[in-house]
Amino acid sequence: MIGSVGSVNVSTATTLVPTDQIVAANAAGGAFPITLPPFAQWNARTIRIVKVDGKYNAVTWQTSSSSDVVVGFGTSGTLTAQGQEIEITVAITSTTPGRAVASTSGVNSGSGSSTRQHQTSRLQPSRPRMG
Repeated sequence: MIGSVGSVNVSTATTLVPTDQIVAANAAGGAFPITLPPFAQWNARTIRIVKVDGKYNAVTWQTSSSSDVVVGFGTSGTLTAQGQEIEITVAITSTTPGRAVASTSGVNSGSGSSTRQHQTSRLQPSRPRMG
């Protein structure tokens, strides 16, 4: 569904904004990084990054803060094969103020294998804690 609202095509170093939802990453011209928006600005949103070219150049995604961590990957990951993708969702949890859950799904090598994992990341509360 690349080309829909909230989608971007990138082929050089890019910093995403929270409204970017689908990212078509084309590394045919060379490897480059994609920086995710700060998790605190990205509540209840999902970003899907797909490597669309068939070259061996890597697309590296990275978080914008060392406190924003995606389980199983830490603060960065690499897509190296055409069709390889990662989908990351962040949501502030009401039961644990000041934390967010970053989940990933659809991480694959283009062959259909996938993984689902969850991570809690430290964030400032989005609203005052009622006591």
